[in-house]
Formats: sequence, structure tokens, C-alpha cells
Amino acid sequence: MIPNILKACAVSAFTVGLVGTALADEHKVCDNLDPATLEQTGTVKGNMTSVGFIAGVRWGDGVLTLKDGTKRKFKVLGLKILETGIASNDFVGEVYNLDDVKDFEGNYYGAGTRLSVIGSTGEGIINNRNCVVIKVRYSGGGVQLSAPAPGGVAVSFTD
Repeated sequence: MIPNILKACAVSAFTVGLVGTALADEHKVCDNLDPATLEQTGTVKGNMTSVGFIAGVRWGDGVLTLKDGTKRKFKVLGLKILETGIASNDFVGEVYNLDDVKDFEGNYYGAGTRLSVIGSTGEGIINNRNCVVIKVRYSGGGVQLSAPAPGGVAVSFTD
């Protein structure tokens, strides 16, 4: 029984790695994405849960608030290789370089490390192929180890 579980985990990790590589291959490189040089165009707030053994799956939802006060609900679904454990995090952040709200949807990319035991905080910067940048801070809990490796999330509106 244990060898079959290990085989399934290895196949899952390989598959997630292929998907992550494919997503990264279609990612447009955007120059000058330092939030210090960009105009803030909105904020995000939400929650994300991640579960993994060698490879992790992430899902959650949030709200985008534009400078004019318009709010749009969105969902997040993603993959990350070299992640083990379970965690739930609240996130808040700033959105930069969003000229048209439809450019917010899409695949966002980033890589980072994390060791979470019960409670933790952290931050990161991600961007999509439309060069929309999100600087995010998170806090939450769980037990999780996430090594430096490719990862991405797909963001789409739910309203």
C-alpha cells in the first residue's frame, strides 16, 4: 500500500512540475515591475488554503477594490512544486499597473520559500502576462514547508 501511495505522489509531483513549467513558458517577461516605480491602482484582500505532499495545490477567493471604489470578487487556483503540508492564510495587498480591469484576470507567477509552523507571516510580489503586479502580505497558520520552486496561480472573476 505505501509504495503505491509513494508512486502516486511522485506522478503527481511530476505532473505538477510539467504544468508549472508550461505556465512559466507562456509567461511574458515584464520589465521595470518594481512597485516603487509604478502607480497603485487598487487593493486585494482574501483567503487562500494550500495542501501538498511534494507538490502543493492552492485555492481561495478574494476581493479586488479599485481606486474608484469598484469591487470585484475573484477566485484563485494554483500549483507549486516542492511544497509539503497544509496552511490557511489571509492576504492583503496592493495592485499596480492595472489600466483595464480585464487585465487583472490571468496566470500570476512567482517563486518563494516558506516554513510555517502554527502561525506565520510573509510577503511576496507576483505578476501576470499583462504586467499587472500584486504586492501581497499574508498571515495565517498550519504546518508547511515550501522550497524555492516555480509556482503560479490562476485568477478569475466570480461576479
